[in-house]
Amino acid sequence: MESLRIFKKVTELGSFNLAANQLNMSPARVSTAIKHLEQYLGTTLIKRSTRSLKITANGVHCLATANSIFEQWDILEEGLIDANKLPKGKLKISVPVSWGIKVFGKMVSSFSNTYPDIHLNIQLDDTYSNLLKDDFDFVMRLTNKLEDSSLLCRKIKSYARILCATPQYLEKVGTPNTPEMLMQHNCLVFDQYGKTKNWRFIIDDKALDVHVNAYQKSNNSALLYDLLLNGSGIALIPSFLVEDDIQSGRLTVLLKNYKTEPLDLYLLRAKTLSLSKKHKVFIEHISLFF
Repeated sequence: MESLRIFKKVTELGSFNLAANQLNMSPARVSTAIKHLEQYLGTTLIKRSTRSLKITANGVHCLATANSIFEQWDILEEGLIDANKLPKGKLKISVPVSWGIKVFGKMVSSFSNTYPDIHLNIQLDDTYSNLLKDDFDFVMRLTNKLEDSSLLCRKIKSYARILCATPQYLEKVGTPNTPEMLMQHNCLVFDQYGKTKNWRFIIDDKALDVHVNAYQKSNNSALLYDLLLNGSGIALIPSFLVEDDIQSGRLTVLLKNYKTEPLDLYLLRAKTLSLSKKHKVFIEHISLFF
């Protein structure tokens, strides 16, 4: 079983050294485990070279069977645990920075109160995370286009993006009545990887892209939110950050007749991940908030 788990990790990461680091083993021990497994099964599972490794046809079959074995083992293990006993273990999760600070903290507190023996390792990150390489159980991402089809995903919620500014800024500079007028204003722009996008508006089912004046840029919406509240300009920003400020009058919504592209929140996991009880209760608990 140990050799099978090591073999599974090597094939997932495509590297003996990466597998050794993640499993807290020496590369020699990983190599020996694979060698013993191949000797026991009487076949070559992985073809090695100095630069790469390639799984053989028998290796593919072995991996598929191993995944089934581990899944059945988890089911057996859970079935033997007292039904009244709460699940335990560790979960490593990556979540967007601003959403994690503004929204996820409340969910974590509720989850921890309900499942005190499940310990969460939460990484705040707006960039793409490699679930296998970084050993994440789940990755949560906000995007209007999910491109990676190698992962299993569940759409959790859609957030509107709201165009707004402080009354003080609008009184000083004026209020834009059309998207084109935004080019005359100081705009606070979300900019990741140096790829600033136009602001897209939709009216009568037609898209209108406006190249705005990026007065301030940041790859973090929480910083743009602070600049927005300080009256630095106009922002197109996720609703979860500004809903309370709009209701209180600290921010004013602009161009209400124009729709904007939403941000979708996804829960991602690797296809190879067998859902144990701790994974299932996390998914179920997070879904209660939406």
